[in-house]
Amino acid sequence: MAEQTDLQALSLCGIAHRCAKETELFFAHLQHDPRPCFELFRRALVDGSERAWGVVYLQYHAQVTRWVQRHSSFSTCGEDAPYLVNRAFERMWSAVSPAKFSRFPDLKSLLRYLQMCAYSVVVDAVRR
Repeated sequence: MAEQTDLQALSLCGIAHRCAKETELFFAHLQHDPRPCFELFRRALVDGSERAWGVVYLQYHAQVTRWVQRHSSFSTCGEDAPYLVNRAFERMWSAVSPAKFSRFPDLKSLLRYLQMCAYSVVVDAVRR
């Protein structure tokens, strides 16, 4: 709990830096701490910080792009990746209210949901 309070006391720039560092460690298959990235999502979705949401977008844009492009229906959906990536973030932003945020116990669950949003916008594009 004290660590979470410490994270909440950090500036947005500090949280963004810590999240980027921990993400690099994750992709290098090294020990990492997901809590700074979770705090970044919390600020965006619970506090309603547009600046935090912008940092979430910058931090995860490349990953969401990979998810969109790897979807088996991407090549036939008729939309380009940047459009679908924006729709995926928009879908998450509109679906996860401050009250619903408590349903996500950790960063892994938030990223799973964001991945589901990425896949669903591809499927929706195919249906159109």
